[in-house]
Amino acid sequence: MALPDRVIAIVDDHPLIAKALRELIAARGHRTLEFTRFTDFLQWLDQEEALDLCIIDYTLPDIPGDAIVQRVKERRPEVSVAIWSGLEDESLPDRVLDQGGVGFISKALAITAIPPAVDLMLAGEIFVSSRGRSTHYPGSQTFARTGDARDRPAVENLALTRREKDVMQHLLQGCSNKEIAARLELNPVTVKLHCRSIFKKLKVRNRTEATVRYLELTERIPVSSTG
Repeated sequence: MALPDRVIAIVDDHPLIAKALRELIAARGHRTLEFTRFTDFLQWLDQEEALDLCIIDYTLPDIPGDAIVQRVKERRPEVSVAIWSGLEDESLPDRVLDQGGVGFISKALAITAIPPAVDLMLAGEIFVSSRGRSTHYPGSQTFARTGDARDRPAVENLALTRREKDVMQHLLQGCSNKEIAARLELNPVTVKLHCRSIFKKLKVRNRTEATVRYLELTERIPVSSTG
């Protein structure tokens, strides 16, 4: 089922491919943007415009493929990043997920399968397609790719505020910042700030890692009395 009112950016240095993918996803009811240069996308990203998901070609001329996810997360840790590529590299999907991506889309994937894959990632799930085969994992049951146990914060030191815990519960449900803002009657900017605080306390880079880390630590995290 499509999730309307989501914003998705497409980055591919082949204009016709970028346009085709944009139109395909826009037909699902999403607002879409397209860029042919990664540097142009980063400049737009710095404007702090609403963005739920970006789908970026792995072989862009202005950035190494393995640096894409990190560069996006450095600027906007709350934005979900998916990589798509025509390379037949069996280790590539795992590297993308290890870097904090929410999905890997093979360009060999049937075109009709792309919109449902996007919906899954927007709903907080991990999607991986490789060599014509596709797999998705619920966001709360993804692989343990969130760092060594020695780097994990102690439960008693997390001290999420009550509002952060409210936001965290909606992150576990795969809600976007806009949806959380509407449900909690908050400004979307406020939700973004709460998310950043949660990510910092959990020592993670994005919402997918946050949900995994939260569930790995405990189902009852101490909550402070303020906030």
